[in-house]
Amino acid sequence: MFCNVCSGLLLPSNGKLYCSECKTFFSKEFTITSKTETKKKMLEEATDGGANPEVAAKCRKCGNRKAFFAFKQTRASDEAPTKFFKCTKCGAAWRQYD
Repeated sequence: MFCNVCSGLLLPSNGKLYCSECKTFFSKEFTITSKTETKKKMLEEATDGGANPEVAAKCRKCGNRKAFFAFKQTRASDEAPTKFFKCTKCGAAWRQYD
């Protein structure tokens, strides 16, 4: 959101929105969502191991050399998809960006 006074960026502060440029507080309602939860959910969905193929990939946690593999488009369509892996032995999950 942007400030009505100076068009500066509004930041959350103590339940209100604060303009980073003109230092004005606004009492607009807002909701903060965590991107971490969204990314974790994508990782869990992509690495469920159900119909995903097994590939040769070394697990950083247990050293196993096999993992389930999946692609998911997590960024803009003109960027490469994210590769998700899940260890077949310990279940550790990780992602790889290209």
